[in-house]
Amino acid sequence: RLLWAPLLAYAFWLEEELRLAEALDVVDTALRLNDGSAVNEEIAAMLQRGRVLRLVGRFDEARGAYDNARRRAITVGDMHSALLSRVGDAIVMKQVGNLSESEKALRAILRDAREAGDSDAQARALHDLGAVLVHMGKSQEAILHIYHAFELYERPTHKLRALSDVGEGLKREGRYPAARDAFMAVLNGATEEMRPGTMIALLELS
Repeated sequence: RLLWAPLLAYAFWLEEELRLAEALDVVDTALRLNDGSAVNEEIAAMLQRGRVLRLVGRFDEARGAYDNARRRAITVGDMHSALLSRVGDAIVMKQVGNLSESEKALRAILRDAREAGDSDAQARALHDLGAVLVHMGKSQEAILHIYHAFELYERPTHKLRALSDVGEGLKREGRYPAARDAFMAVLNGATEEMRPGTMIALLELS
């Protein structure tokens, strides 16, 4: 059990570096070491496995991983993780082009997250619902959802990514001064990873 935290942290670092095959190998190693005593870590690893599989385009396996995580989370009463697994599954639907089903799933998740008072799950559902709506050509509604996600997120990096997506939506709508304000706010707090993309977005506006 002592190996779980460092293994999952290492897998997350590999994922951030886009070394996805290695990240998946580390997550699978952690899951093989599971003896049933670290339930929370097991669920976290299942969710991470679904995310990495999604990133490498193994969509059916990703949905299977999310389903396993959801069932395990429900068994132990971890409704937050159950909601996150549903968000991940909805993202896969979007990635394979099933926008209407993704939108339907995310709206249902949003309702359930609100009933549960889970602000983090609400933020994630709102952010991804906004992304789906952008692909459906509904930029105005998308901007409102993503901005609401920005308000609900607690982690600074999540807030910055949401605000950057708000800027992209405003740019798409031709609201250039507002988009510039959003990107400038992102740039002021941006990580090194986010800074180049934000500066390119500002250059495009100029």
